[in-house]
This record gives sequence, C-alpha cells and structure tokens, in this order.
Amino acid sequence: MANQDSIRGGSALDRELALSRVGGDLELLQEIALLFLSDSERMAREIESSVQARDPKALDRSAHTLKGCVSNFGAQRLYELSLALERMGRAGDLTNVDPVFNQLKSEINQLESDLRHLTAEK
Repeated sequence: MANQDSIRGGSALDRELALSRVGGDLELLQEIALLFLSDSERMAREIESSVQARDPKALDRSAHTLKGCVSNFGAQRLYELSLALERMGRAGDLTNVDPVFNQLKSEINQLESDLRHLTAEK
C-alpha cells in the first residue's frame, strides 16, 4: 500500500522497502537519507538548469543520477518521473518536459520532508 500512497501524493518514502534494502538497519538508512538530503538540492538544480537550457544530454545525465539515488528509498513516483525526464533527454524530445519537471519538484520536496522525519527518529 505504501507505493499506492506515494502515487496518490502521500508519503514519497516507502519505509518498508527502504529498510529492506539496508537489511533492516534504521541507522544505515538514516545515514543514506542524510547523504541524499545533503545533495538533493544540487541534483534538483542540475535538472532545472538542463530543463531551462533545453539541454537533452544534461537532462539525461542529471535525471539518471537522481533516479539512482531515489531508488534507495522506494520513492516510486519520483523514480518514474526521473526516468521520464531521462528518457526525454535521451530521445532529445523535450516537448513535455515542463509539466513533468514540475511534478518532479513536488515529489522531491515530499521525499525530502519524509527523509527529514526519518532522520529525526531515535
């Protein structure tokens, strides 16, 4: 059900899946979350710059990087949006890039919020 909640706009983090990927180690998941949080703004800026510049190669590369990072957290909707942007960049067709990017920004914000809550747990 966590993936369905993510798609509907609830939590972007699939906690059970994310924990399973680190062998149930909450501290390790929190460390990975902190790493993501320290780099997510830069990754989002790179994607935004490539969208604004209409640079398909940079979009392919930056969306691919984000996609790999968010897969650790089971953030399915964000993963799918990153993949869509990556494919647009790879195909060189940025026709629908703006609405997808806007959705991606919203999902990044949700995941960041979820991860800040996760890292605050004891």
